[in-house]
Amino acid sequence: MQQNRKVYHLDTNYLIYYFQNEAKVLSEIKQKYEKDNIKKAGDVVTRLISNGAELRISLIALGELIFLFMKEQERKENKTHLKFDFICKKLQSLNFILWSPQKEDLFKVKEFFNEIVNEKKEEDGFKDSYVKGSEDYLLIAMAYADKESNGFLTFDNDLINDDSINKFIENKNQDSEFRKRGFVITSDPG
Repeated sequence: MQQNRKVYHLDTNYLIYYFQNEAKVLSEIKQKYEKDNIKKAGDVVTRLISNGAELRISLIALGELIFLFMKEQERKENKTHLKFDFICKKLQSLNFILWSPQKEDLFKVKEFFNEIVNEKKEEDGFKDSYVKGSEDYLLIAMAYADKESNGFLTFDNDLINDDSINKFIENKNQDSEFRKRGFVITSDPG
């Protein structure tokens, strides 16, 4: 990685912006995410790339995107003809990096995920093994395990304002190795 270059992982809701025209996109997603956010995603991504940032997509976020398109295809009785190949080519043309943890980072992902989930269980008084939002916590754990990552971009305010996640980041940032990265969860890193 070049020195001073910023690296951000993207949530699925950032990816949706790029596919809205190709798919006449995802009626249920149009309702869920405000049009302002869809435009903002494009503006933020364009600005970050022009400033030399690297944008990474975890294989989990890619899987969520493909799943949403498959659901929409099913709903529209296969009138939308998006293929996995098309999605990959589109992402490649945008110079996004498909990212997955290296073998040596898998234990960090697991450790970070467990820390976030356990904090959430303690905060909410859960004793169950499943915590709502666990999939998103895994995306964040992966982004944090990426040693080059400066943050996770999402429009999900529940994640941005999640006490468990913020406490996790605050605790990790006590360590100088993590503090120097300035890791954030935000819709716009500025």
